[in-house]
Amino acid sequence: DDGSGGMTPYITLDGSAGTVNIDKEIHLSTHLDMGDGDRIKLGDSDDLQIVHDSNINFIHSTISDRDIYFRVNDGGSSVDAIIIDASDVGAVKLPNDNQVLYIGAGNDIYFVHYDNSTSVWGNNTGTLQIRNHTSDADMFLSVNDGGSHINAVQIDASDAGTATFNHDILLNKELSAIRFGASQQGSI
Repeated sequence: DDGSGGMTPYITLDGSAGTVNIDKEIHLSTHLDMGDGDRIKLGDSDDLQIVHDSNINFIHSTISDRDIYFRVNDGGSSVDAIIIDASDVGAVKLPNDNQVLYIGAGNDIYFVHYDNSTSVWGNNTGTLQIRNHTSDADMFLSVNDGGSHINAVQIDASDAGTATFNHDILLNKELSAIRFGASQQGSI
């Protein structure tokens, strides 16, 4: 009875298709136990699937180029916190200005882009090391100078780490010096 005195089927068992069709919300008071390889399928075309298969867990978007969004409630506002962009080889995006990516149990290192176009890579614990593990592969600090891409600094790994600056070096403090030698015996 649907409350109007008429009969409405809310649960239909289809033995030939091996399905149970339920036309109302389901509220569980305990677990939903499923076996390995069994899937939770969402959407008219089973667009999103969640499955545990032996020792791997999947959240699977089955439609080509369909992104996955992780949305949270931040003080009453819905915020897309993470987007996995399926049309961009699965690029992981933090789509909001002022959104911080922390790494480490104590938020040891972080990346953030502020809405004033300033980006920061910060380190809260210990020494920050930037490493290139490929043998003899150089490192570059590149910038956009008036629309032209330039390598402002090159560190030449095949020449014991020689640093080459594309232009001037400005020492912004009076009586600053560039020092030479292991014991800093020479200076300019």
